[in-house]
Amino acid sequence: FDGSVANATPGGSGGAGTVLHAATALDHPLTLAFLLSMNADTRACHTAFRRLVVHEAACNGSVDCLTLILEIGTKFGQELTMAAVERHLAPSSSSSSLLDGKERSPKTAAAKKSKQMSNNMDTLSILRHFRELTQQVESGLLSELDAARQLLQKATLTESSKVALAKQCGYFQVPPDIMIRSSSVVRSSLHSSADGHGNTPLHWAAFKNETACVSLLLKYKMDP
Repeated sequence: FDGSVANATPGGSGGAGTVLHAATALDHPLTLAFLLSMNADTRACHTAFRRLVVHEAACNGSVDCLTLILEIGTKFGQELTMAAVERHLAPSSSSSSLLDGKERSPKTAAAKKSKQMSNNMDTLSILRHFRELTQQVESGLLSELDAARQLLQKATLTESSKVALAKQCGYFQVPPDIMIRSSSVVRSSLHSSADGHGNTPLHWAAFKNETACVSLLLKYKMDP
């Protein structure tokens, strides 16, 4: 994606982005949902200002994609925050429970193989569901945004994708005392939703005069 659609770089080339950026810039939420379901890298940045997909949606007026990103980012943020709180409140594991991993090691290979087979089945299921939803959208039976929501209900995103989307939405906020005691995956997500140059999604939406995106971001209480 050469950035010609999302050219927000003053006086020059629009830079280069991933297929996630392209789907978002063109406001195709079903395509975005499919790529997320296939575990496309949600941490990838556009070379123009190092924008993430949430910035791409905001600066292109991609209201449907922005709605989808904010919905799932908020959902994952809530889930991850609650998980961090529960870990903080739960009693620490005993030393024996930390050492018994070696005893379970003979089962590791079988479990890994079973998980791989399950993932393959999930991929085929998602592909079939994507095709069915596309047909419904083309027939006018379903909006593309609703189809995207349905597809993501069937998908299982990786932990890193969930953290990245929660972080992009600026939702994932954990108290410092919990942050210190929680896992690295939780700590790594405690940052703002700014791009590589310090611009938030609200900055981009306002800069490009995308008033619908500004309203949507304010509705989700995004940090200006």
